[in-house]
Amino acid sequence: MKRVLIAFMAIISLIMMVSCSMGTIIYGDVESSDTAMVFYPGGKVDPYAYEDLCSSLSEQGIPVIVAKMPLNLAVLDMNAASKIVKSYPEVENWFFGGHSLGGAMVSSWCAKHEDIADGLVFLAAYPTKDISIPTLSLYGSNDGVLNMERYSKNILKVVDLEEHIIEGGNHCQFGDYGFQKGDNPATIDRETQTDMAVSYIVEFINSHI
Repeated sequence: MKRVLIAFMAIISLIMMVSCSMGTIIYGDVESSDTAMVFYPGGKVDPYAYEDLCSSLSEQGIPVIVAKMPLNLAVLDMNAASKIVKSYPEVENWFFGGHSLGGAMVSSWCAKHEDIADGLVFLAAYPTKDISIPTLSLYGSNDGVLNMERYSKNILKVVDLEEHIIEGGNHCQFGDYGFQKGDNPATIDRETQTDMAVSYIVEFINSHI
């Protein structure tokens, strides 16, 4: 009975954690912009690991709102984007992106809110549901984490796809959180991979607003 009670309390604690907003990290002046991007971090990755990517986007005129996730797992708060969008009614053009697990989870949200989402950005990720909004997919040629068989199958769920392979890039260099188990070494540095990703994202967003 004691074990059952402990397990029950653990479940209740997790539910309470998931139901609470975990907050955001904001790059750029969202309130003064008509365009913004919501970003979901990769699984078990500190949201601050994407500072270089997001700050570079904001410097290019695209404010970014990074969703902090319970236990750093986007699967525990897939609807974080809903709270963020409601907080900034002045934004007219909403784009959504995510890395790895974060990309999969934010795509699930977009599939249900295509009336809000103007575009979707995958960083080493793929959708779980059919997507008809414009979508940009980026991954590194040296990625050892992304399951390419599943990627090739699921990316077909995207109707309007723009895809780019970053030669020499890997999985973990979309952020700054060290080398990830199962990944392959990159043959370009993290700064170069970040700059290439930013360039593709900025061009994509500017072409869909």
